Amino acid sequence: MSKSSLNFKTHNCAKPVIRFCIFAIIICLATGCSSAPKNVEVPMMQLEPEDLIISQKPLATKRPAEIRTSLNDNRPAWIHKPAFEQGDSIYFSGGFQNGGDYSMTLKIANSEALKSLLQTVGISIQAEYTAVSKGSNSIDSSIERYIEDGIATFTRNIHIQGIRQVESYYEEMHDPTNPMKPFYNAWVQLEISKADYLKAKVDILRQLRKDFHSAGEIEAKEKAQELLNDLKGQVSEFL
Repeated sequence: MSKSSLNFKTHNCAKPVIRFCIFAIIICLATGCSSAPKNVEVPMMQLEPEDLIISQKPLATKRPAEIRTSLNDNRPAWIHKPAFEQGDSIYFSGGFQNGGDYSMTLKIANSEALKSLLQTVGISIQAEYTAVSKGSNSIDSSIERYIEDGIATFTRNIHIQGIRQVESYYEEMHDPTNPMKPFYNAWVQLEISKADYLKAKVDILRQLRKDFHSAGEIEAKEKAQELLNDLKGQVSEFL
């Protein structure tokens, strides 16, 4: 056999072997890739320092909003009545809310109750003097000035008129965000006898009569005298 024919046969036999080897390598690679475990890296979201603190901090329990209506209000009924009469007495109430100190809150509530009394007296006298005014809905400015002065005098002397505190009510409230610092709501009820109340008005009208006489306000002076006579009759009923 010639050398050229031998080379030809060797070359033809090598081709299938090479193809088989290449095919086997491909199969091994494919099998190895499919069976090997895959490590998938998932990027983690970076937390800012304040986000980390919030995520580790337990949620604060919030107090539900407390809503009061006329149907579910358990406070004493008298705190809703600024002024009312009962028997031979007249009662006045006032309150103050969200005070930082209990005793101061109670004092302010007492002042508000006293203010309610003064407003009632002032409105009563101003209403009675409306007939003296030149218009139908207002008092002459000069007369009104004397009335205001008379009420101011009454305000300075009101504490000797027999007023006494008969009721008080308070609430201690706590803010869940600052539980160590409570705040207070308070109401106070004052009582004055009808006789003392009428005497207080008599004192104002006497001062007004004097002031109107000095100022030459004859009509206003006569009105003061008329009201005085009427009040004296009412006061005598309680004596």
